[in-house]
Amino acid sequence: MGYALALQVDDTLAGLVDDFAQYVGTLNVGTSVDNWLRAIQYLDDANAPDEDRFALVPPIEWANLIQQDFFIRSEYKESVGQLSAKAKRGYFGEVLGVKFFKSTNVEGTNGSGHDSGLFHKSALALVEQIAPTTVSQFDIDYLATKVVSYELFGVKEMRDTSGVWVKSL
Repeated sequence: MGYALALQVDDTLAGLVDDFAQYVGTLNVGTSVDNWLRAIQYLDDANAPDEDRFALVPPIEWANLIQQDFFIRSEYKESVGQLSAKAKRGYFGEVLGVKFFKSTNVEGTNGSGHDSGLFHKSALALVEQIAPTTVSQFDIDYLATKVVSYELFGVKEMRDTSGVWVKSL
């Protein structure tokens, strides 16, 4: 139940990526270094801080990226060993000052393309009024325990210029 609640939060946040006014790339076409440099320029033009920049891509785009010279050459990327074990979940490298994460929870399909994104943490907000909570109760009528999990949250795009919709494979 906790996984399902977390997935719902991720789904809701992932749904905001294609709302960014700035975009690069073409749906169902692999991205290039030019796409990523242009996306970074959009954030630079908006004075988004260099720290806490993240990219989120689906597995099919990850396969495209790791075949590109700019992504695998050591002079462009920082060592994975610099991050804690918790941060490495889904993390597959830092390139051009951006931490890249792979997720199957990116909107889109392999047939029509995905809504990848590059953003600074100030682009989106998540507010949890009620954190994920699980309660149970024994029901003597059915000799069973009833269990329910719930949470109350909201998301919002806070700073449009701190995010870039990266149309990708």
